[in-house]
Amino acid sequence: MKILTYILSLSTFTLYFSCTGKFQRESSTPSDCDCRDIAYRILLNQQSVNDLEKMKICIEQGKNKNFKIFHGNVVGDMAEAFAGFSDLCDNMSDDKSSTNNNNNQYSNPLEEGKKSEETQLAIKYLGDYHGIQSSYFLKNQYGDDMVINGQKVPVASSDFKFLLKENGVVSLQQTNLEDNSRNYYDGTYKIISDGIDNIILECSLSDGKSSNPTYNLTIGKTDKNSNCIGHNEPEFNLEKIESNALLNANSADSNNQSETDNQANEQLQENNDQLANVSNNSASNEIESINEILSNLYRSIDNNTFSAKAFFAEKVLCYINHYNIKNDEIDSLYSIDSQEFQEYEIFLHKESIKMIMTSGKIVYYTYWLDLKCFRKSKNKTEKCKVNVEVGFDENKKIVFLKELKIEDLKFY
Repeated sequence: MKILTYILSLSTFTLYFSCTGKFQRESSTPSDCDCRDIAYRILLNQQSVNDLEKMKICIEQGKNKNFKIFHGNVVGDMAEAFAGFSDLCDNMSDDKSSTNNNNNQYSNPLEEGKKSEETQLAIKYLGDYHGIQSSYFLKNQYGDDMVINGQKVPVASSDFKFLLKENGVVSLQQTNLEDNSRNYYDGTYKIISDGIDNIILECSLSDGKSSNPTYNLTIGKTDKNSNCIGHNEPEFNLEKIESNALLNANSADSNNQSETDNQANEQLQENNDQLANVSNNSASNEIESINEILSNLYRSIDNNTFSAKAFFAEKVLCYINHYNIKNDEIDSLYSIDSQEFQEYEIFLHKESIKMIMTSGKIVYYTYWLDLKCFRKSKNKTEKCKVNVEVGFDENKKIVFLKELKIEDLKFY
């Protein structure tokens, strides 16, 4: 799902101008140079989540500066805004020397994390935190749904992986669960509260381009799991991913902190490398077990005896295009879908089952299906090939099930 799709010619705009390059914290009022860059990204359909909200402010700024913005449509407004703000930014070049002198008052955020003792987080809290944020509609600065051309702006569900490191350094991998695209952020965190039961961190991040989100993580001191809150975004839970690297780090001597940091940095890679360390016999047995579970799942759908509790964990991160739901809700969704999709015939290609990664206690696989069913609304038989990703918890219950790709779709 795309935030917006614009179809236009960009032959006039072939150069991308960069701003002064200094680190700036996110501001509610974008600079002229920010506005130019935001307009350019929207024209290229490469906007971030925050760009559309900021562009509304930019358009008003442009009108106040007597730019010729009266198209009344998004594409026209973006083009006029880009042209107007580009002229203003070009005129800023004479002031670069004074701007660079003023940069000295701003510290590099990574250096701030290294220098400030307030950001020193206990080793046991370092490492990866994983969770899924549900889809939502983009909000404006007042917390209401943003509306552009009469339409709300949807934001797809995302997979979040925070990596907390020593010296106040944090990284984030954010994966769009609709198209599997990924964005990477780096920044710093600081401790804003250290209570009896939990620690609250403020994570200030940047993708190095235009997106500078801030997230507050509330980490429980007992289970080390976290709650994540962003600006005008739905909050969601994070689970701390334990690994041998972090377990070793927890017992390491304080004089070996540099070694501990390296272990934490390599944690995600170590998790993903587990597949390579599994013996051929062990891997084969695991595939057999997964094949049996999935075969039983699809056999129950063929026979119309499906029950989510037999295959799914109580809490499920993803089911097709629904996120953070319970298994009894899956039964309701299946009941609704079965009114449209009938007379299933599903064939699972056992040889296609591949283990792709581990995340904490969840092991992920992909595989291919041949699917055939009767579509009631079309009064036709549907046939296709489906690429699926599935995640199993330690009890071999499904916590993640999503269709990645559909090929050779036919109706007859």
